Amino acid sequence: MVDITVQAEQHSTNLAPPEQAFQNWGGAHKFVQAYAQNPALQRDPELYQLHESLTAHASVCSYCGVGCPYAVVTAPNGNQKVTPLSDLGLCVKGETSLLTGGDPVRDQKLARRGRPSDRIRVPMIRSHDGNWREVSWEEALDRAAWLFLHVREWVGPEGIAIYGNGQKTVEAIWMASLYKLVFKVATLGANSEHCLASAGAAHELNFGNEASFTWKEFEELALCDVAILHGTNPVITFPQAYAKLMRNTQAIKVVIDPVESDTVLELRKADPERTLHIRFEQGGDVLFNLAVAHVIFENGWEDRAYLERAVEAESLADFRAL
Repeated sequence: MVDITVQAEQHSTNLAPPEQAFQNWGGAHKFVQAYAQNPALQRDPELYQLHESLTAHASVCSYCGVGCPYAVVTAPNGNQKVTPLSDLGLCVKGETSLLTGGDPVRDQKLARRGRPSDRIRVPMIRSHDGNWREVSWEEALDRAAWLFLHVREWVGPEGIAIYGNGQKTVEAIWMASLYKLVFKVATLGANSEHCLASAGAAHELNFGNEASFTWKEFEELALCDVAILHGTNPVITFPQAYAKLMRNTQAIKVVIDPVESDTVLELRKADPERTLHIRFEQGGDVLFNLAVAHVIFENGWEDRAYLERAVEAESLADFRAL
């Protein structure tokens, strides 16, 4: 059993545990792994209390689809901070998630450089000369309302569209419903229709869950023989998933992207012999995907039971005729 010094004060589950309590373990993620695998640790009252206080403050980062697990701990200076619960840590977005909407650290760094805070704290309207000017909330709301009503009266409700996203809060969805009910806005859209719907279906087929990936499922990146990155740039967008993939030194990495992205450049630098970049003109991805589907049908690799259950026979016939 690893020796660990827990502060004399018993930390209840409603208090974030002290960060230094996990130093001898190599971090909170190592403690969680060891605790889950060793029944002897689970029988220790102090470690049980420490584990409970940590997991009571655990969550999943929601900034992207990787879903990195983390928890909140108390730093030596008394401030709360985020600590990763995976061995790959967190990207900068996850590390600073507690600072969202009120980041004093940025203002402090700017002040040390003799620069004022660049955070927008008051409404601003762009003037006819192209410059921004500060206005009151009353003027800003009146201007927004006037423009909205002007378009509705002169163009009609069809001249207005609402574009949202799949991560809206309940309050935001309620506000959007007012536009539809009160102003008769008929055009509503969201990124859910374009990316999340297809991703959700793919996740359901492959992992049995339409939600974001969990860390367990990303183990496949470290164990697979071939990794296909279709239209994604994980070096920038999913750095933790990319780090997971780079642990797999034997897999062939196939990047399908019309752009020579940062991911392509990094993979070529790290493993040129096992990196393949399939590049085509803009719009060529449609033909590429149809070609892949053609090969699947030609070889009889399709899931016929699923297609019979989920796809209309006429639509399937039309697709195969393409």
